[in-house]
Amino acid sequence: MAELVEEEKEEEEAPIEQEDEKKPKRLMPVLIAIPVVAILAFFLVTKVVNPRLAPLADDVSVVDDTVIAEEAESVIWQLGTEVTNLSGEKKLRFIKIAVSLELASPLIEERVEKGRERLGDVFLTILSSKTFEEMKSPDGKREFKEELKENFTSELNLVEGDIRRIYFGDFIIQ
Repeated sequence: MAELVEEEKEEEEAPIEQEDEKKPKRLMPVLIAIPVVAILAFFLVTKVVNPRLAPLADDVSVVDDTVIAEEAESVIWQLGTEVTNLSGEKKLRFIKIAVSLELASPLIEERVEKGRERLGDVFLTILSSKTFEEMKSPDGKREFKEELKENFTSELNLVEGDIRRIYFGDFIIQ
């Protein structure tokens, strides 16, 4: 009888040992698969996906280099700050604007500097003819910049494009 009890104990312990042995065997393929998948993903990204994206990055840098080269040639020239009355108002309104010009090259800067007084006069004449309604909207400011650009170009006998942009540093209406 003691032998039977021992055999039953051995039989009960045997399936537990077999189940414990099966768990590491099931876990082993998972542990091997994870690093293999990670290595495959790394090579897929570095060897397949990345080379396909490299030409796109090169194109962007070429575009960026061109833009930087164009901006490097240009010069910012400051006309100055002016304060004047706006036109057509029953109530007096003052405007204060600081104006800068982006010139296409340093060679143009010399011509513009010689015409500083003429540009100041053109600027004040155009500015004082503007109303509050014209100057308060973004479209009005854009039109004013274009008008200044055209008049400055003609006043100094410049070629269209010599003045690239006009910037307002201060823009205060009171």
